[in-house]
Amino acid sequence: MSKNKSKTSRDIVIKRYQNRKLYDTGASRYVTLEDIGEMLKEGHEVRIVDNRTKKDQTNVTLAQILFEEEKRNRSSLPLAS
Repeated sequence: MSKNKSKTSRDIVIKRYQNRKLYDTGASRYVTLEDIGEMLKEGHEVRIVDNRTKKDQTNVTLAQILFEEEKRNRSSLPLAS
């Protein structure tokens, strides 16, 4: 999310806890990596911050989402015999 953009209803802040739980502060609910992926597909701006350190964890979390998606897609491919 660019610092020059004003916050809109499409901006979502997710807190990442030490136990790896993800909390959507706007919706007041826990979410999964899959949920965050869907938010992104819907066009939302998502920012993930570490709850303790307040460091931005967006890039790390997005990489994890991509990895899990790739892993899921590979497992659905038929194996050559």
